[in-house]
Amino acid sequence: MSENFEPFPFDVILKFLQDNNWENCSVITLQDLRQPTAPLVQKLYFNFLQEFGFSDSLLMIPFEVLEDLESPDIYKDMIPIMSLQAACVHLFTKLTGDSGFGIMDLINPTAKRTQRFISVMQNFWLFCNSQWAHVEQIQGEVDRLVRSRVEYEAKIEEYKNKINQCKSKAVEEKAEEDSLMEEIDQLKEELKQMFPKQKELNEMRSNLKTELESLATKKTGLLEELRKVEAERDNLQGVFEGAAVLQKLDVEL
Repeated sequence: MSENFEPFPFDVILKFLQDNNWENCSVITLQDLRQPTAPLVQKLYFNFLQEFGFSDSLLMIPFEVLEDLESPDIYKDMIPIMSLQAACVHLFTKLTGDSGFGIMDLINPTAKRTQRFISVMQNFWLFCNSQWAHVEQIQGEVDRLVRSRVEYEAKIEEYKNKINQCKSKAVEEKAEEDSLMEEIDQLKEELKQMFPKQKELNEMRSNLKTELESLATKKTGLLEELRKVEAERDNLQGVFEGAAVLQKLDVEL
């Protein structure tokens, strides 16, 4: 144990124990601390360890362990004490670097060693208590961060689903686009094949137009000739009619 650590006086330790109202601690006296007994110190150490988060079942022996022991009656009283001693050694090693807490400190304690070990635990308890508000604040921040993480993870999962949906839709649209492009290529090919036919039809139309124009010209000429013939016919008919009249007159005369 650190040589620089100064243990609390017995009366300070006593007041601390009474103020905490731990089980059976309210009846402890200064004389009990100056002449500690095994049951007393075991109870005090166990109460401190519970405050520091150690399990309530620390002193309980698992049934299967008793079954494996050849003489369980011999060990059933020692195993809880050994568990308590191991827990105390673990704590004191972490707090002070001292692993000198022994089994004798639990079954045959001295006032001086008990005072020093209890003072270490009391000092650590006071430190934890002074930091409790800060710890609660940090815990609240941790809880907030945990909730935020859950929300962010949910958002990330939502976005992943949306991305997968978009990818799936993109695949479908790509397939549709490929199909349309295939149809366009087919139509282009058909249109390309139609170009020679269109050229041929254009030539035929041009030829027909030329022929129609030629026929129209011929028709115009024929109509003109027809008018001349009809005029000549009309002239000849007039002559014949005149001749007939003259002949009739000659007969009558």
